[in-house]
Amino acid sequence: MSELKNQVPNDNNTMRTTMIMSSPNPYKSLPRRRRIKYCGIAIAIVVVQVVILGVLALTVFRFKDPDIKFDSVTLKSLNFENSSSSPSSSSNFNINMTLKGEMLVKNGNWGEFKYDQSSDVVLTHGSIRNMGQGGVVPSGRVKMRSATRVGVELEAKFDNTSGSSSSSSDDDDDDDRVTGGDVSTGVFGVRCYVELSGKVNMLRLVKKRRIGVLDCTVTVSLARQTVQQFECQ
Repeated sequence: MSELKNQVPNDNNTMRTTMIMSSPNPYKSLPRRRRIKYCGIAIAIVVVQVVILGVLALTVFRFKDPDIKFDSVTLKSLNFENSSSSPSSSSNFNINMTLKGEMLVKNGNWGEFKYDQSSDVVLTHGSIRNMGQGGVVPSGRVKMRSATRVGVELEAKFDNTSGSSSSSSDDDDDDDRVTGGDVSTGVFGVRCYVELSGKVNMLRLVKKRRIGVLDCTVTVSLARQTVQQFECQ
């Protein structure tokens, strides 16, 4: 009996094998129109993804330099000496001043902007360079698509007396050297130039260095000892 049982094939296994072998290919059984429809949907999905990536590359993933301007400027201290022989002339003068400003740093990127400390603060009056300590902008960070205010104190010293080496040019031509013509009118203009260098962290995956520039002109009233106006590019 045991030998006969082993020789008898299993009907269930035979039927299962027959069904698998005889079952048609499901992909071949699909109508031609349906296959074309599925292929069209797949191609459309790929095209949409390419368009989305292109838009993101031109907008979200486009790195921009931060915009930096003065939000407010005040005069903390001022010492003005005019050594000219005539009161109406100001060819020889010495000015020491301290400006207290608040910079507005705008980050238009879709990522955080982290900038380094900057001590490269340039203060000039025409071609006359600052002999003071200038100032230091502390390091910081600005969140994506936002702005932050940074306080800075600028120390300026301009010495235009005869034989002074404060001028950035050795040429004594009046056209190349501002000898304080605006000082005789009771105002004094100072150009402030600062660069903030840092990295934009996009989605914590891509980092790229960007540089923000502050380029502003501050006009100080010598008689009132106040900031008359300031203008940034």
